Amino acid sequence: VRARANGTTSFTDDWTAPQFVQKGNSMVPINLYSPVDGARCSDPSGPMGGCLFGLASDFRIFNASVAMDYGSFDGNHLMLTVDYAKNLGFDASSIARRFPSGTQYGELREQTSAYQVRLDVGHPEIRRFSDWSAFLAYRYVERDAVLDAFTDSVFHAGGTDAKGWILGVQYGLAKNTWANLRWFSADAISGKPLSIDTAVVDLNARF
Repeated sequence: VRARANGTTSFTDDWTAPQFVQKGNSMVPINLYSPVDGARCSDPSGPMGGCLFGLASDFRIFNASVAMDYGSFDGNHLMLTVDYAKNLGFDASSIARRFPSGTQYGELREQTSAYQVRLDVGHPEIRRFSDWSAFLAYRYVERDAVLDAFTDSVFHAGGTDAKGWILGVQYGLAKNTWANLRWFSADAISGKPLSIDTAVVDLNARF
């Protein structure tokens, strides 16, 4: 999925620009400035040196998850889940050779780890009136740990380079009908400060 740089007057590798991104992953300029097609490219003296961007890193992700269920008490469960991811495809020296002009974040640093710790208590499934569950989670996702295009679009309004807390509560309103309230509070890990708090309320029904 990583970008390939075009030649000075070539656009043959434009296809390596991703069709969809959110925010966070390190990006590099695919197109250098060309007097032949200057309308497509930014000023070469500018900080980006190009107009079409792609992903700086390869993504080969190791992912491990562990869940521990502490059994049932009055139909309720206590569960601890730990999830860890590491991008093994990141190579800063290779990126620097292929794109000497750098990334849009300036100096390229390896930020390739992510983890989440989550504690759940309550009913594993909400099926009847007054069934309930709640959870608290802490999530930490560095810039190039995973593809930002496929991350949770609510936490930090999508993307990577984010850390913060998630709190959720579910409550049964009737048979196979329940409400779900979640609160997300997230901050940027690096770069410019960016804090985003989001509340989400869902009404769910099972048929």
